[in-house]
This record gives sequence, structure tokens and C-alpha cells, in this order.
Amino acid sequence: MQLSRMGAVVEACWCEIPAHFPQVRNPVFVVMLTPHSLGANVRSFKSAVSRRIHPMPEFENVQIWQRNYDERILRGQRDYDRIAVYIQANPVNWSLDRESQGRTR
Repeated sequence: MQLSRMGAVVEACWCEIPAHFPQVRNPVFVVMLTPHSLGANVRSFKSAVSRRIHPMPEFENVQIWQRNYDERILRGQRDYDRIAVYIQANPVNWSLDRESQGRTR
């Protein structure tokens, strides 16, 4: 997949999470405009992405994040495996989502 400039910033910030939160592993992700994630780590991640994207002239007044994201606690390998499959399948379902029409990743 070819990422937009915004998507490249999101990917870079995501990959930096373990440097700031050593207890967090983040091997599975898909760059989407509708992220699903966890508490303080996610607020920090979203803030870093926003600080890097909003200075770009084409994204100065663009809403980056979906409000009221879904938060889940993964309680074991089965939960992780199920959510990993869901995350990896999101791009396939992107074109079926009416809210995503006309948006880029």
C-alpha cells in the first residue's frame, strides 16, 4: 500500500511507541483514519501524530482522529489473535464503509 504523507507520519509515530512505553509491543497495525487503541499510550501517540501533521499546509485544519474510539483490554493470546485478524482485515472493508468514501489512508 502507498501511504499518503499523513499515513507516513502515523506509521512513524506508531513505530516509536515502544521507545516511549517499553511495556508496549505493537507488532500489528494498519494505518487507517479510524484507529482503535488504549488509553494514555494512545493519547500520546495521537498527540505526536497531530503535532507533526498539522504544520503541513494541506492538513492545517483537517480533523485527523475519529471521536469516541473503541478501547479494548486484551486478556490473552486468543483476544490478541482475534483483534489482530480484525485489524489486518480493516483495509479490505475500507471501501465498504460509507464514512470512508473520498478519504485517504
